[in-house]
Amino acid sequence: MTKAHAGITTVMFILLVTRANGLALACPGGEDGEPVFGLCSGHGQEPARGADWPLGSEFSHLISVGASNYDSDCNPWLTEDERELFFIRYSGQYGPADAGHMGSWDIYHCDWDTLNSSWGPSTNLGPNVNCPGPDRRPTTTVTGDTLLFCRSNSIYYSIRNGGEFGPTIQLFAGSDPCLSQDAHSLYFVRDKDIWIADRGLSGAIDDWVDHRELEGPINTGASEVRPFISRDDSLLIFSDFGGPRSGGYGDADLWVSEWTGGAWGEPANVGPPVNVDRPACTGWLSADAERLYAASEASEGSRGCEDIWIAHRDSTPEPVFISPSSGTWSKLGELAGAWHVYDLTVDADGVLYAATSPEGKVFRSIDQGLSWLPTADLPDVRIAYSLLATADGALFTGTYPNGDVLFTTDGGDTWQATGDIPGATAVRALLQTGSGRILAGTSPTCQVYELDAESLSWTQRGVTDGIQNSVTVLYEAQGGVLFAGGWGTPNVSPNGGQSWIPFCEEYGMASVEAFLEPSDGKLWMTGWTHDDGGFVAWSENLGMDWTTATRVTVDTLLSVRVYDIVETLAGGLMVGFQPGPDQVAALSDDGGLSWSPEGSLDGAHEILRFLKLDNGTIFAATTPNGDIFRWTPEGAGVGDPDDPDEEGPAQIGVAAVTAGRPNPFRSTTTIHYQLPDREMIDLSIVDCQGRRVCKLAGGLAAAGRHEARWTATDAAGGPVQSGIYFARLKAGESVTFQRLVLLRSP
Repeated sequence: MTKAHAGITTVMFILLVTRANGLALACPGGEDGEPVFGLCSGHGQEPARGADWPLGSEFSHLISVGASNYDSDCNPWLTEDERELFFIRYSGQYGPADAGHMGSWDIYHCDWDTLNSSWGPSTNLGPNVNCPGPDRRPTTTVTGDTLLFCRSNSIYYSIRNGGEFGPTIQLFAGSDPCLSQDAHSLYFVRDKDIWIADRGLSGAIDDWVDHRELEGPINTGASEVRPFISRDDSLLIFSDFGGPRSGGYGDADLWVSEWTGGAWGEPANVGPPVNVDRPACTGWLSADAERLYAASEASEGSRGCEDIWIAHRDSTPEPVFISPSSGTWSKLGELAGAWHVYDLTVDADGVLYAATSPEGKVFRSIDQGLSWLPTADLPDVRIAYSLLATADGALFTGTYPNGDVLFTTDGGDTWQATGDIPGATAVRALLQTGSGRILAGTSPTCQVYELDAESLSWTQRGVTDGIQNSVTVLYEAQGGVLFAGGWGTPNVSPNGGQSWIPFCEEYGMASVEAFLEPSDGKLWMTGWTHDDGGFVAWSENLGMDWTTATRVTVDTLLSVRVYDIVETLAGGLMVGFQPGPDQVAALSDDGGLSWSPEGSLDGAHEILRFLKLDNGTIFAATTPNGDIFRWTPEGAGVGDPDDPDEEGPAQIGVAAVTAGRPNPFRSTTTIHYQLPDREMIDLSIVDCQGRRVCKLAGGLAAAGRHEARWTATDAAGGPVQSGIYFARLKAGESVTFQRLVLLRSP
């Protein structure tokens, strides 16, 4: 193979940027590469896998590139000076199509705006290049004057004259073309293997000879697609999109092979934090190997369904911090170093916890989110995905990239590891059932495991069917019925996880992100499908049949993903979705038939998780700035949202049962409820079938805040079994519920 070296020196510089909240460093790549805000310093940790990455150093996590929008964007290719970006977009998939869009996937182009340090407007390359069918994987010569791409399993080319690309001409069968630096070699794909062709003696762009499959360890029985050859021909980057190779982190990963002087070496996984347990594909490496571009529909912090991303080598970029403004949502204190907040929980003492990335930290707040401090470091963790506060005061977190579950009994001052979960690279879901069992949902094995409290080992519970990539959510509904969701087909288990049954298989390529069983008795489910975007659905028979609610839209744009759902104190439904910016919460007061934007969360692209306190206060975990927002319901007052005694009766807007403390509980809990006016009431404990267990209070009650104790006994004074119960308050024509979890000591 002929080796070519670019010999191009890239000038790196640091631009000092002043913001309202202080100084930050912007580190543009190349001469004017995609900017990344924050101090450029090493991570100081080696990846758990991919240690043979030939560059010998680590990249930051993937950061969404400004050229991406709410539609699907994929297949990035840049000219060598990184001043032009070519990519493909499926415009009109979730909103109005761009003017001139030809069909499904079209090729687009944008220029780097040096003055504003951002990508300029995206332009469709027009009918000379694009057709009504999909056009994919653009690649160009160094100057960008010749474009190659694929459609219908053939490779085409077009030449640019006067700034416009001319008509396309078919070359030969194949897909995913990639030109080498000197344009003497063309890498491409046939039958999910990487091939190469040489430029013919004529030197013409349509003269390619000696088509051959790459020799050596590159191609396997899995999938090797989207090849990229580095500017000096020394590195080959590809993805196993469509058939994962062994040793990956789940779904498609980026892999790299180094030229050893006579052959390609054994491919190494690029590793975390670039590869996660979701797809990553179509890598593009800058000439100085400082910036790695990729495409993915997986990473949180995206602007739409599929995005173009960038990772920076040997740097720890920080998000752009945005000052809070008044409104329905209040931005809380900073979580230093966090970009994505994946999960939130609260313990029996009212302490809040947040799980974050890319530094893999759990943060703690004792003042309702006004300030946050990290707990002790989690060893070898890049992402803290999930949190679980148990009834006995322990806190668990599920992590990536080693699939570890760690726990603390001192509020995060120290962490201990549970046993290994076989094959797991990530644990995105944790659940404590009404009987006290602790369950974990894994990636990429997509199974559910149960923790043995004595040995701290994990045992698989049944075998899920049709879930792909990860178990993202675990939920227990009435009667102890378990639900598991993730990419692919959701599952239900009526027997505590001994067996799993798939449902909603007609959804196709989809993901289920959350379940909720509110006071209306329905079971709600949220998620997204690749073709139709975000959905909200409900079932009135515990998941046997589902009805899809009206699609969540913001103006004319369809939500891409609906991540979570929560019931407001007034009985409405709120969902968190993407893409933003800012308007990423929607409210329905008519049972999901219609949705309206609910306030503005400044700088948020998406809400990943809600946390609702017993008094109706809702916290939202967002990306990409690592922010947490608080929503206070009407009538809940403006003081401490967890203090039921801070406000007087005149400020109470609705009659409601507002809390059970502690919850979950072992023997006794205190039920808090409020009344705006003097009213006849009935406060009772009911089981999951709505049958009265006991009555706690009744008769005429004064306006204000009240409480009643339940000692986990029935009407006869006998102890009730562990499980899920509800405190039900009837006040006039109003009926409200609070879910209670009783966990008897073993």
